[in-house]
Amino acid sequence: MSISWGYSPKIEKYIPLADFPADKYLIVAKQAIENLGWSLSHVSESGLIAYTPISFQSYSEEISIRIHGNFAVVKSECVGIQMFFNDYGKNDLNLEKFFHEFEYVEFHLKDVWEENLYKFHQLIAMQDDHYFEKAPLATKNKIKNVLFLFFPQKGYTATPTVVLINVFYYVAIFLFSVVLMINLSLKTGSASYDD
Repeated sequence: MSISWGYSPKIEKYIPLADFPADKYLIVAKQAIENLGWSLSHVSESGLIAYTPISFQSYSEEISIRIHGNFAVVKSECVGIQMFFNDYGKNDLNLEKFFHEFEYVEFHLKDVWEENLYKFHQLIAMQDDHYFEKAPLATKNKIKNVLFLFFPQKGYTATPTVVLINVFYYVAIFLFSVVLMINLSLKTGSASYDD
């Protein structure tokens, strides 16, 4: 089991579709997610989004499958801020469960493709294909991008540099003051013992 780290720990796999049609891949993925008991939030022709249940071990992870050209990008990403910024292997386990269930569903749907294709195309005809930009993790990424305003970047160095210098200055002054107070209290304490 691999552990991923970061502000939003995630694991992403690129699955080549080859001759497998994208709509069939999404039909199988949708059924696999429903079988796993995950909450399906969005389905469109470009992909789907689901959420794992909140539990004692998990704040919930966003499972997304996006079709990019001839690839399906399958991702599991933590929704909440994780303690110690790691996922404890939850994302890897989610993808393992998903791929296992995907194989099971693919085998069992092979005889009813036409019926499922018809239902799927009816469903996606009513969906917003731009939902991926509105999903909760898209908002979280915007917040993360705001935090990057405090780090110098090419063409944007003066303001973050001044802010960081001020922060380090005040931290240094605070630490110096604490050390000075401790030294003064130790000297005062030792002077009273001398009397």
